[in-house]
Parts: sequence; C-alpha cells; structure tokens
Amino acid sequence: MSITSVQILGQLVAMSSDNGIRVIKYSEQFSYPIAHIFFSIDHVSQTLLFNGHLLFITNFTDQNNSPFRLYYFDPLLDFENASKIGSK
Repeated sequence: MSITSVQILGQLVAMSSDNGIRVIKYSEQFSYPIAHIFFSIDHVSQTLLFNGHLLFITNFTDQNNSPFRLYYFDPLLDFENASKIGSK
C-alpha cells in the first residue's frame, strides 16, 4: 500500500492510497488517534476533506464511473459508528 495523499483538517487526517481512504480522528489535547474509518475504494489518487464531504479522485474512468466522486461524510455521526482504536 502506498499513500497517495494526506490532508490534515483540525482533528481529522484524511489519507488516500491504492486500497482506499482512511480518515483518522485525533484527540484535541494529546494528539493521539481515537477513532478511524476506512473506505475501501480502489485506485484513489487524491482525497480532499471539506465541509463534511470527501471528494476523491480515482486513477480510472469507464462508461459508468467518473474519476471525480463526492461522498458525504459526517464526522460526528460516522465516528460514533467507527471502530475505536484499541478497543475490541
């Protein structure tokens, strides 16, 4: 897995790779990860996180898919359902 882009926005870090997009939430005071969400999407070349949305660009185009895709991401709701780091 090679990381293709990283963006830091407040407590959130969005990383894209050939395997998908990982969004990590860090604590405010101690800067350690408290939760993460992984979106399994192939061939992601760029990820942008803004106003509760993820815009991602893929490396391929076909008849059914555009290389530019927008996904609605609500950090508060999505992280409530996310897997907590270190918990079972």
